[in-house]
Amino acid sequence: MSIQLEIWQFFVDLFKNGDFLYVMLLFPVVVILNYKKIRDFNEERKRDRINKIKEALDSGCVTSVTEKFLKSEIENEYFLLTNEFYLEKQFREKVIELHEASDGEIPFFHFKRAMRHLEFAGGAVKVNISKYANYNSWMNYITSVLFFLASVCCFALPLALIVSGKPMPIIQTIVYFLFGFFMLFMFVLMLKETLPLHSARKIEGLLDKVSKNDMKGIED
Repeated sequence: MSIQLEIWQFFVDLFKNGDFLYVMLLFPVVVILNYKKIRDFNEERKRDRINKIKEALDSGCVTSVTEKFLKSEIENEYFLLTNEFYLEKQFREKVIELHEASDGEIPFFHFKRAMRHLEFAGGAVKVNISKYANYNSWMNYITSVLFFLASVCCFALPLALIVSGKPMPIIQTIVYFLFGFFMLFMFVLMLKETLPLHSARKIEGLLDKVSKNDMKGIED
């Protein structure tokens, strides 16, 4: 049995035994330690799809319309492979044009991060920030602050007792530290969820700037 299967079997056994606390504490650690393997596996799947599309193109059994479609799919897959998010050709090209219009002021990762708030309509990129998105962003921010404060408490309490000369048992100290790391992990996770809206605001400002420049050019 491979090490990956042994790890998953370990978590299954924890669930069966009702040790949900240990699962909550250990699962983020396992994901972080195996992040590179998970990422490599996903990239391999993408490359495999590209190779299959190339095989179909080289087979000589596709019509001209299908050939054009498959070439477009290869472009989409290469974009997905290099930028880690998927966009159809027309939408992708407008996003690239908009990025170029920023003259380097807005890095491309902002477009990737704000994708949930972007839409393609009428041949143009538009920013759509709903009331729910605003509310959700604020809730994530407030929650992240609470998680950060909780993590500080989890680290500070055992340390304060050690300094006072009345340390708690080792096992209890370790549990507190594990909870502290878990709360810190959740703090980063929640804070990260507020960033897409921040990026969308930047792009919204860029669209306004481009629109004003276009209007100025027409008047001139």
